[in-house]
This record gives sequence, structure tokens and C-alpha cells, in this order.
Amino acid sequence: MRNEPVQARSNMTVSRILDAAERVIEDQGVFNLRTAEVAKNAGVSIGTVYRYYEDANAIIDALVPGFEDWVQDKYHDRRKEEQHVQVADGEEG
Repeated sequence: MRNEPVQARSNMTVSRILDAAERVIEDQGVFNLRTAEVAKNAGVSIGTVYRYYEDANAIIDALVPGFEDWVQDKYHDRRKEEQHVQVADGEEG
């Protein structure tokens, strides 16, 4: 991140940028992430995006920790489901 947000409004702007990036990735794929599209979806200028992120790769880097948490949560949910099904089917372990 180029500039760390200090004020609440700046934090909200960064959140809007990251939320918009997630939507663009969901709709168009990670390889099609463009800062201009993120700016448009976030409702901010391209300059505002560049104030915080050098390029699309930097935005992706900012999203990775949250994505890792999401994957871990999904993995644990699936494991719990599998264990529940095994117990329901009479299997143990």
C-alpha cells in the first residue's frame, strides 16, 4: 500500500476500493482486474486508487490475507459437514 489511510473517511475509501476489486474479480476473473474498472466500481477516481495502490497487483496483494481466511473457513466448514455425514451414516472418524 502506498499510503496508509489515517482518517475514517480514508479507511472507508480503501474498503470501497477493495470491495470493488472483489466484485470485479468475481465477475471478470483475477487476470482481468484493471485499476480503472476498480475505480469505476468503487465510485472513486483512478487517482484515488493510485493514491493507495501502485497497480492491480498491489490490490490483489491486499486481498490475499482475506482470501486465505475465506478459504480456511470454507475448508473447516466442509470438514465439519463431512464429519457430520460420516456420523449420520454410522461411520466414525
